[in-house]
Amino acid sequence: MIQPFFLFKLQTKKRLNFLSHYFKSAISQQPSFNAGLILPDLLRKDIRHFQKTNPNFSLEINQLIKGCHQHQSDDKHFHSSDFFNKWLKLFLHEINTHPQLVNLPRKWFVAHIALEMLIDRILLKHYPNLVHQFYEDLLLVQTESYVEFLAIHGITNNSRLLNRWSQFNASQYIKNYTCNQLFAYSIWRIMTNVGIQEVSKETITELVELLQKLEESFFLDRYSLIFDLKQIGQ
Repeated sequence: MIQPFFLFKLQTKKRLNFLSHYFKSAISQQPSFNAGLILPDLLRKDIRHFQKTNPNFSLEINQLIKGCHQHQSDDKHFHSSDFFNKWLKLFLHEINTHPQLVNLPRKWFVAHIALEMLIDRILLKHYPNLVHQFYEDLLLVQTESYVEFLAIHGITNNSRLLNRWSQFNASQYIKNYTCNQLFAYSIWRIMTNVGIQEVSKETITELVELLQKLEESFFLDRYSLIFDLKQIGQ
């Protein structure tokens, strides 16, 4: 059962394209690697530099580490790509010319995270099995492996992070992205987590309606969009 986003409080400032990372780089039958693809975002405040693989580590740990490094490589290519900057510039223009959004605080940041979430939403709508495989892979990673992964990065007081991992897997909130109301709530929740608390519900509604406009017009050729996403960094 899909749980509301408020049951999972994401402690991160940006880069919320979990499903995009999975779509871009997941490897079939390698759940530990695939779980590693999202760990840098889940652990952003806690681990900034990930270990190198080591023959003394278990296979699962080395796969988690490889996934983390792949995530960082993908982020580097994605955020410097013509693909991302083209759509970010367009979205910012739409915000700046929208009478109800022109005074939106931290517009670049909001546009950045909302655009990434929109791409995940498009993937969710058109590849519905992708999100199920995404969560299935995460659930295949044993808690013991996650504990060991944290320990080799110097984190032994791990109850908070284990709870975050458990909540992320249990809430499966990305599945909410197809619902406009819950999608809006997800965006609002992230904004309040980073201190943008003065934004009204009406403003968030306008923002989501603008995202829908992008989805239904500029992203109408979704197959080209998805193909371009897959080619970044190739």
